Amino acid sequence: MDIILKIPESQSGFSLIELMIATLLGLMLSFGATSIYLQSTRDAREIENTSILSENGRFALQILTKSIRHAGFFGSTNQADISIDDSLSEVAGDCKGLASTFDFSTAIYVKKISSEGSLDCINDGITNTHLLVIKRVISKPLFDSDPEDENAPKDGIFSFPNLPEERKVYLAGNRESGVLAFGNEIPIYPAGGEARIAWPYQLEIYYIRDLEIPTLSRKVLTWKDSGLTLDNEDLIEGVENLAIKIGIDSDFDGNVDIFENIESPPDEWNAIEAIEIYLLLRSAYPDANYVNNKTYSLPTGDFTPSLNQKHYRRLLLQSTISLRNIKLNRRAGV
Repeated sequence: MDIILKIPESQSGFSLIELMIATLLGLMLSFGATSIYLQSTRDAREIENTSILSENGRFALQILTKSIRHAGFFGSTNQADISIDDSLSEVAGDCKGLASTFDFSTAIYVKKISSEGSLDCINDGITNTHLLVIKRVISKPLFDSDPEDENAPKDGIFSFPNLPEERKVYLAGNRESGVLAFGNEIPIYPAGGEARIAWPYQLEIYYIRDLEIPTLSRKVLTWKDSGLTLDNEDLIEGVENLAIKIGIDSDFDGNVDIFENIESPPDEWNAIEAIEIYLLLRSAYPDANYVNNKTYSLPTGDFTPSLNQKHYRRLLLQSTISLRNIKLNRRAGV
């Protein structure tokens, strides 16, 4: 006797067609979720890269602006009245001409970097970018006594708030004259007359260094091993171009009349009253999912990324900075 077992319809399984439809719907949901995740990841990466570019650009402008605003500041001493003490030795790797460490013909100077090197001191810069030379003193003065204490003895030896560093270069001066010397060779000024103040001297040469990731760098005057040298400081990665225009006040009315390219340098560098800076930044590494076809206008010419450079994000920043110390000196006729 055959027994036939009947399964209720409510307990029956999926048909083949139903299983295929369920599988397709599951794949579609998985694909959609994956697409959303990948897009969110790309968006997050783009936001992060853009934020890094913006932050690096802001920091670079902050460094340059602070230095440029202090260009030509030599305390109360006119730069034309600065003499060089015999104790100062030659500077290893020094620049030539107006960019030389102890040349005070000008406190600011700009030059385009060429393929042959520039000023005998820059041999690792990116061609067709600009270098910027700034000379000034740092606002950390030394005195021979506490200037707030009228009764403190004044012996002409700089010792307040601390002694000078032996191998650092200082400008010791007043409104009459100044002398540049090592900290342990600053001459004692005679009693009577206006007291002198000793200021740490600073030379800075900003440029774009040709590294695997182009970098805003500067050379600074320092003592190293057995003598003075221009030492490299790498500041900010991803800055691939520094270009500059100079502001001229031709009618001496206190306002800049025109910003000019440095291909036609001014007759007198101390006559410029403002600097217009262009900084082109790029991401540290390429992004295969990003293509940059923009053209960037710079004082050195338009820049359009080549085929192997199109996958880098870029940001162009521009800022105008007044040369307040040079402007004041010009108004005073010094």
